Amino acid sequence: MARDQTIFSELAVAIAINDGKLNSVLNVDTDSIKAYKRELKKRRLSNGGSDKTNALISAGTLIRTHLVKLGITSPIVAWTGTEKLAAGSSVAKDILITNANLRVSVKENADVYINASPEKIFKMIPAGLFGQSGRGDDWFITTAKDELDSYFLACGGNLIKGCKNASDFYSLIERKQRKVFGKKVKALHEKKDPKVMTAYSTFCKRVSDESAKIFKDLLETSLGHKKLKILPEIFKFFFKLNSVEYILAGVEKNKPFAVKLISFDEWVKKFKLLNMEALPLSKGQPEVSLIFKIYDKIKKIDISFEDRVEIRWSHGKFCGNPEAKVYKTWEYSQLPWVSVV
Repeated sequence: MARDQTIFSELAVAIAINDGKLNSVLNVDTDSIKAYKRELKKRRLSNGGSDKTNALISAGTLIRTHLVKLGITSPIVAWTGTEKLAAGSSVAKDILITNANLRVSVKENADVYINASPEKIFKMIPAGLFGQSGRGDDWFITTAKDELDSYFLACGGNLIKGCKNASDFYSLIERKQRKVFGKKVKALHEKKDPKVMTAYSTFCKRVSDESAKIFKDLLETSLGHKKLKILPEIFKFFFKLNSVEYILAGVEKNKPFAVKLISFDEWVKKFKLLNMEALPLSKGQPEVSLIFKIYDKIKKIDISFEDRVEIRWSHGKFCGNPEAKVYKTWEYSQLPWVSVV
């Protein structure tokens, strides 16, 4: 089951579209109602919580007003947030307006708009493997084994029985004990231990450099195959376009928004992804910039947008699998292929 916060944000928008009524929103079960009420109570008691709730309601109201303009005064609203996302799809379908055949995806202050494995972002996507999922080997070991080991030893990992390197640590030490070591590493960073900080900086640079290089090399190989036309599909994945137009709504920068994204086929008629760049960043952690260079066929101009990909352990240093969090550096309303609802 999704987090209370996710359920609440989706249902808050759905209720507003449904003219303030929860009981006639389709597919809402008892557990989801409980989660919604828990989060509502929590927000009412928290500083700024009511403002966040009101912003979600305003986003839903924008959609309702849009539907009324289309002549749909009594929308039939179904919550579809519990539906499993199809393999290869990057677009959540949280709400369906059944008598308008219109999907709505909800986002609440989500600058991190893709959370995937580094394998997915840096290997599978540039290789054109969009419909596959899953994790490969540990990304930090894949890209920076020696630097990871040096960092591990600088943090005192060699004092752990049987551990000569990070690979030993992962194979021999249980998750609970890894967290103990992770807390020690965190304390060393807070103290800015010079040996640890130097080793960590070297490790971060290597991961960033190698991740960007892997993406670049695989993309060049893919583009070398004339039959592989993957640039439009890459754009579709990162900018969450769908085979049909849909509404993306919620809260961005603490303000309500609702925009309609054109279908992928329509986007291809009006725009073209010319190329992509993957550039390593020096940000105090492993990080890569993805730059999308786009041609606007209607206005006949070049435009570009950037994402940042942070690569980090899922539960703190040396705890959990490495993950790739994709941060957008733009707002949805700024995209030239959307229309404000």
